[in-house]
Amino acid sequence: MNQSTSTISEHQIVKLSLNVALRLALAALLLFWCLTILRPFLIPVMWAIILAVALKGVFERMVKMFGGKRGLAATAFALLGIAVVVLPSYRVGQSLVGSIAGLQEQIDSGTLTVPPPPESLRNIPAVGEQFYETWTLANTNVQEAAVQLEPQLQAFGSWLLGFLAGVGGMVVTTVLALIIAAVLLNFAEPSVRMLRALMARIQGDWEEDLVGMASVTISSVARGVLGVALIQSALCAIGLFAAGVPAAGLFTVGVLVLAIIQLPPLILMILPIIWAWGNLSMVWALLFTIYSLVASASDTPLKAIFLGRGAVVPMPVVLLGAIGGMVSMGMMGLFLGAIVLSVGYKIVVIWMNDGRLAEGTPAEVPGA
Repeated sequence: MNQSTSTISEHQIVKLSLNVALRLALAALLLFWCLTILRPFLIPVMWAIILAVALKGVFERMVKMFGGKRGLAATAFALLGIAVVVLPSYRVGQSLVGSIAGLQEQIDSGTLTVPPPPESLRNIPAVGEQFYETWTLANTNVQEAAVQLEPQLQAFGSWLLGFLAGVGGMVVTTVLALIIAAVLLNFAEPSVRMLRALMARIQGDWEEDLVGMASVTISSVARGVLGVALIQSALCAIGLFAAGVPAAGLFTVGVLVLAIIQLPPLILMILPIIWAWGNLSMVWALLFTIYSLVASASDTPLKAIFLGRGAVVPMPVVLLGAIGGMVSMGMMGLFLGAIVLSVGYKIVVIWMNDGRLAEGTPAEVPGA
């Protein structure tokens, strides 16, 4: 009797295990299939969520301007955002293509002139002498220097084409994301409720508001890192295009990259300053130099104003996540890295406090 009961029990256990395994396998297959179908849209949707959170304040002010009509405000928001993204991108892209084509034409025709290298270049350890000789050859015979440096130039050209293609893809993705962000902002309340319900299922009994923390982190990084970088590159671009600096579009993109990775744009702006003193009058060269120095140093007061306002994690955590995320995942990683590292930091803090919030930490982020 006992043996029969035991046999039946084991049979039921095996049957139940098979049912659970099959259901889990089917659920995993369905989830994988859904993710495969949605994969082309993941980056635009994630970018749209970031834009929606970062620009929520702007959108709400537009809603008030349109008398509370959220649909009309969402349409105006999308059109204005697309114009702000596309028009400067087209101008910079046009300058980039023109500069590259003009440089190639000058090399082919032998009309490109390279100034002589400074003698101080020899003093650089290890590579100074080689750089000096290569620069001297370019000064005396550009075409021969181009032949000798052909492998390096081809590698740089391939990288530049890939970079330009990435920038173009980013512009297209941003345009699509702005349209999606306008829809999300139009239906902000139900979207936030659904997200909070999902996080409540994941968090369980934890009191920390991870949704609010992610929202504040996105806003902080958007203002303090990308926002400051965009303002810096825009200021530098105004001076570069106004002074007629060759390859102004390329310098603008370079300044944007340096500002995002938290390096001083003056590293790159020193070249246009040198060009200005050799091609502009003394007064205009001096004005351009002063303007370039101010624009390059503008990140210090801007970060003091924007970075860290409302942050709920130490700003070194946000910056490390932003920089590391951008290096590993590209432009999207600038935000995702900061969010993931911030959430991880808060989880560790909660764990160290035995599942309780640290003293002085708000249970919910205001305005999230």
